Formats: sequence, C-alpha cells, structure tokens
Amino acid sequence: MERARRLRERRISSQQALETAEAAFSAAAANLAAAQARLRAFGVPSGGLSEAAQGRVTLTSPISGSVTARSAHVGQWVEPSEVIIEVVGLDSLWLKASVYERDLRHVEIGQRVQVEVRAYPGEVFECVIRAIESTLSESTRSAQVRVILANPDHRLKPGMFATARILGTHAHEARELLGIPRSAVEQIDGHDAVFVRVDEGVFEVRSVHIGEQASGYVEVLTGLDAGEEVVADGSFLLKGQLLRSTLGEEE
Repeated sequence: MERARRLRERRISSQQALETAEAAFSAAAANLAAAQARLRAFGVPSGGLSEAAQGRVTLTSPISGSVTARSAHVGQWVEPSEVIIEVVGLDSLWLKASVYERDLRHVEIGQRVQVEVRAYPGEVFECVIRAIESTLSESTRSAQVRVILANPDHRLKPGMFATARILGTHAHEARELLGIPRSAVEQIDGHDAVFVRVDEGVFEVRSVHIGEQASGYVEVLTGLDAGEEVVADGSFLLKGQLLRSTLGEEE
C-alpha cells in the first residue's frame, strides 16, 4: 500500500490502483485482528508465542472430567466446528427413564426416585425428578423423565442400564388397567405380540407393550384397545402356523 501511495504521488500509477491496494491492506488487517482474537481466546498472550512455543497452543477444557473420545491426531487440520476431544464430567450423571402415557398423571417434578443398576445388584441410588419431556414417543407412547444422580466416586458410568422406581403420593391410588391372559402373549420376531380376532377364523398379529403381571394376567400398555378379542388358548398353535407360512414364502 505504501508503494502504491508513492507511485500515485509521482503520478506513475492510477487512483484505482491505490484504492485497490488500500482495500487489500484493510482486508489483511481485519484477518490479522481476527487471528489475534482467536489466539487470545486460546490463552496466547498479546505479545505472541515465544520462539520455543511457536506452533503450539494449549487448549483448556471449560470443565473438569475424563477424556472419553479423541477424534484428532497430531498434524491433522481441523475446523473450528469440529469436535476433537470429548470431556465428560462424571461427578453427576443424567438418567433418562421412560414413563408410559397412562402413568404420566402420577409423575411430577420433585418426586423421589430409586435407581438400581445391573452393575451393583441390590444397591439403591436415590434422586429426584428434574425434568419431564413435553412430547411423547409415537412408537412407544411414553415420555422421558430425567433425573440427576450424584456420582462422587465415579462408580456409575455413562451408558449403564438402570431401572428407576418413582415414589409418588399417588402410588396407592386405584387405576383401571387393560389386561389379558398371560397365555395370549407370544414372542414373534423378538417382540411381544398377540393374535387379534378380526373376523370369523381370521386373526391379525399385533405387537404390544406389556406392563405389570399378576394372577395369570398381564397389563397391556400399547397395541391393543379395550373390547378387542385376543386368542388366549391356542395362540402357540397360531404362532407355529405363522412361522411355517413365513418359511414357505421364503423358500
């Protein structure tokens, strides 16, 4: 830019050439300021890096925790939007539990929850409900409830399976259930299913989600409506016919 100014003063170059040089200088200055701002965000002093530290910047995690994943390696180019390290704080963990639609009226924020995990059978961890999702899953007709588990000794790990029991003031309240004989439920393709009568001698396979069981009956949470007829005696024979017909079609 200085050279362009001198040439313009001597009337050797045009005004347009000077303006082009000045615009390029302004763009370069803006890029330099942005780069310096990024370095300051990384903790690099305003005077720049020392000669020994040039080319290296220390990135500090905003939280304390354990590194659970690293997706970058030395020498790799990365963009600001890329995640290169995952740090997880294990002092407290979220637990997400599913509550079926028919039971949501018994659940509210602040209720006590008892949690058991497979890793520590017989041991109970206590917490309270912190949040309830405002939408339902269309496939399971359930909403997620979130609790926060204190984990000072880091015994609980992300990804563990757990069972949560919500303790509420309405636990004693009587409620109507949709129940069918336990013998009506069969395992088909890894899912609980029943045979629903749709016409004389015609039956439909219906996937169901089951709940509590007692006295030979099982609660049906989803997949069946009150008044529909299901096969209780002979469902195993229908399952066998279904499997044989399926195998025959595949052959």
